[in-house]
Amino acid sequence: MGNSFLGRPPVFVGVAAVVLTLCVSAIPAASQTIRGRVLDEATGSPIPGTYLELIGIDGEAVRSRISDDDAGFLFSNLDPGYYRLRGERLGYQETASGFVDLDEGETVELEFRMAVEAIVMEPITVVASPRPWYEHMKA
Repeated sequence: MGNSFLGRPPVFVGVAAVVLTLCVSAIPAASQTIRGRVLDEATGSPIPGTYLELIGIDGEAVRSRISDDDAGFLFSNLDPGYYRLRGERLGYQETASGFVDLDEGETVELEFRMAVEAIVMEPITVVASPRPWYEHMKA
């Protein structure tokens, strides 16, 4: 008979190693999450469709997403560390939160508020000439 481990045949040892590996990988790892809603600063109304970036302590964007129809957002499976949120939406001031310390296994809830910002546009000039009322009858 071939080599054995603690008197067991090699096939048994291999099967035991596979079972042990599957059991260890089935244990859920701690997951860090930042979630919340984007709200209008003055009214508290939800602001769906906001572009959000999660910024790390080094100032680089870690992840990005668009807030959902209920203005909710979720950043999951993050490494522990310091993060801040930056948001952009037409008609609102670009906004950044302060840094949040995300510990292992922690979920942080944020209420991300943005202030309305008027959009100043150049004047638009429309030039038109009248058409005779009967012109549409020509075929």
